[in-house]
Amino acid sequence: MHKVVKAVTVGSVGDLGRIARRLADAGYNINAVGGGEGSALNGTVGIISLLVTPDHDDDQIIELLHGMPLDGNRTLEDVQVHAALDVELVDEPGQLAKVGELLGEAEISILGIQSVDVHLDWAHVSLAFESVAVRNTAQDVLVAGGIRVLPEHGARRRRAQVDRILRGIKKGDEIPEED
Repeated sequence: MHKVVKAVTVGSVGDLGRIARRLADAGYNINAVGGGEGSALNGTVGIISLLVTPDHDDDQIIELLHGMPLDGNRTLEDVQVHAALDVELVDEPGQLAKVGELLGEAEISILGIQSVDVHLDWAHVSLAFESVAVRNTAQDVLVAGGIRVLPEHGARRRRAQVDRILRGIKKGDEIPEED
């Protein structure tokens, strides 16, 4: 499965680029990104959330990023790695609410969420959990609640179909008729 890497920085101008470069140089691919900045403790706090592959040991990712130099004599100190679970949600009101309610009723905390793919009638969303054991329990809860859990590394086959269509459009071909 994917890993969700979360990093918290203070005064974060340029930190996303530095973190992404460090991961890229180590052979990690960033499949989705989320985050933002807010004010706290008389400064800005940036939270960067990255969905990465390959799925290496959590300690390897933490070792790679923890303490890495940033600008202004800062270092990256708050790095977390979470087990991820990919789900497919139907594009209709209440789908994300259902996921949150099912997991809330089971007392499972979602530590991060990222939209990976959005299409006409479905969305591929990745959820982050405290551990592999919690992720597995969340998977059981969601499947029992009627939520489609995607296989390892998400909806590759479906994305490949969409990519074939888009490549054709990019080359000037006509859009294929649906079956």
